Amino acid sequence: MFSFILPRKIAVMIDVRGAVKSPGVYELDGGSRLGEAVTAAGGYSDEADQGWVDLNLNMARELSDGEKIFIPKKNESSNVQRSKVQNNIKSGKYVNLNTASRSELETLPGIGPSFAQRIIDYRQTSGGFKSIEEIQAVSGIGEKTFQKIKGQISI
Repeated sequence: MFSFILPRKIAVMIDVRGAVKSPGVYELDGGSRLGEAVTAAGGYSDEADQGWVDLNLNMARELSDGEKIFIPKKNESSNVQRSKVQNNIKSGKYVNLNTASRSELETLPGIGPSFAQRIIDYRQTSGGFKSIEEIQAVSGIGEKTFQKIKGQISI
């Protein structure tokens, strides 16, 4: 008789904060998704900015160990985004072209909603950016815009 032992997925620890019913640190199975972390935290509170979440978070995204998830309250999301960008610039972190949400992309100089959507569309159809210079392949983003944002982007 043969038996197969499947490899056990390593658990991940996730910190869920903000407008959820039970903020805290949760241990989830490896391979868990963002939606499962929100569910573990009891789901959204009545104060959650569901519209912001729908536009900016991918509930199917696989979680990484040690990740922090923040769900903003209504009327708090614009302040959260500004603060996040300022903290990223101060700490030397960059906007990742392959993983950034539309609103994160919009924090870059010269990148508004339509350019942000074009960047997302490009990365989905091309399999992601291979270099930061490749952003110039996105329709409407040329050398001038690239020069403005190159110190704030990564892949």
